Amino acid sequence: MKQLLLVIAILTLSSCVSVLKDVPRDSTSGYFPTIFEAKTLKKTSFDIDSRNQSVYVEFKSNYQLDLYGGPQSKSATNYMIQQLKKLNYFKEFFDHDELQLLLIKNNLSEQIPSLESNVSISNAAKLYKPFLWLKLEIDEKLNHKLILVDPLTLEEYFIAESYPNEWGLITISDEAVKLPLFNALIDYIKSNSDTFK
Repeated sequence: MKQLLLVIAILTLSSCVSVLKDVPRDSTSGYFPTIFEAKTLKKTSFDIDSRNQSVYVEFKSNYQLDLYGGPQSKSATNYMIQQLKKLNYFKEFFDHDELQLLLIKNNLSEQIPSLESNVSISNAAKLYKPFLWLKLEIDEKLNHKLILVDPLTLEEYFIAESYPNEWGLITISDEAVKLPLFNALIDYIKSNSDTFK
């Protein structure tokens, strides 16, 4: 019994070690290092190569506690961008504040005064330039969901979900919930791209 409690304590402590920590892809497999897998809920074929120039990255949390720095955390969004850069596939990234500045610089702020709705983000993609929209959402149960959206049509092409309570232990470590989502995204890109390596 004591050994079981010790193993549980070690697993719990080790699962809390890295949260929003920049991690490189494995040079052999091309995936981020984790033993966990995300569940892919949707994967619609899409010519992703034609739209990999720009990605709007968004983080939203509905969880009551402040795990990542708030419901629209800049640090969580920056973490996502750093991990996406390691894919060496998407060319340009912008978060909420950066997209608002781009709209202001291109004299579109009167037409799109806010980015708080799906329609406004769709209008930004139509009036500024086409981009993809990648969202990381966290629900009340700490389930993490990664969603790839075409803002021009608001169609969701890819959805993957990871569960922090998969093994009976609640963990929000990158290895348990976020890296599996990025690995699922890698699989999706591989199956829809002729240029991804």
